[in-house]
Amino acid sequence: MENQNFDKLIAKRQQWVQSSKENNFDFDSILAGIYNDPSHFIYEILQNAEDANATEISFNLYNYRLEIIHNGKDFDFNDVDGITGIGISTKKEDINSIGKFGVGFKSVFAITQAPVIHSGHFHFEIKDFVIPSLIEKNGIQETLIVLPFNHPSRTDHEVFEIVSKKLESIGLKTLLFLKSVKEIKWQTPKKSGHYYKESKNYQNLENIHRASIISKIEQEENFEEFLVIKKPIEIETHNLRSNGNFRGLNTLY
Repeated sequence: MENQNFDKLIAKRQQWVQSSKENNFDFDSILAGIYNDPSHFIYEILQNAEDANATEISFNLYNYRLEIIHNGKDFDFNDVDGITGIGISTKKEDINSIGKFGVGFKSVFAITQAPVIHSGHFHFEIKDFVIPSLIEKNGIQETLIVLPFNHPSRTDHEVFEIVSKKLESIGLKTLLFLKSVKEIKWQTPKKSGHYYKESKNYQNLENIHRASIISKIEQEENFEEFLVIKKPIEIETHNLRSNGNFRGLNTLY
């Protein structure tokens, strides 16, 4: 059944792409307008991992590709449909879900022409922005996203430099805004970084906890603590869980 659905999805997308080309639609220009920063996709990938309830994510940069691994929920067919579609999201009904608008993953096309995803039973390459194409599976048990540096208007060296700079500037405070993800690792041919977060109740107070974040870049280790104050917000009968206030306690070097 899954293979039949996949074949039908491919056929529908191929028809749509052909029609779009006949109408001279320029998706590169549209994406450039949405994401002026070609490295913005890093945060979109973090958000997708967060929404998949991942606790760990790693970014491994090589000369000609970026590999991203996280331990979130495996893809199902609806996820394949959503990530390859336009304006389609499996998270639209969840107002607490960061990636609910279904646009974020398209930002990877700022650096690649054909992203590859291995997750659960699904192993596919995305062509022409929306067409999933089945490929051979690999042995990894977690979700693996491979972004080859084959952008039509950016050299692999240019993309490598863009991604390298963004990874080195992620910063440990990024973890403050993530609920599920507790650990971020990144590695380039020359440097590596590791961020880890622990959360504990603070003086038995409801909706307040102490977040301790440790970062290690090469031989330098930093440690910071924050009080995270949660406040429920009601928007159009929906309850939004907000981590809206952060209070720094101390910073140790």
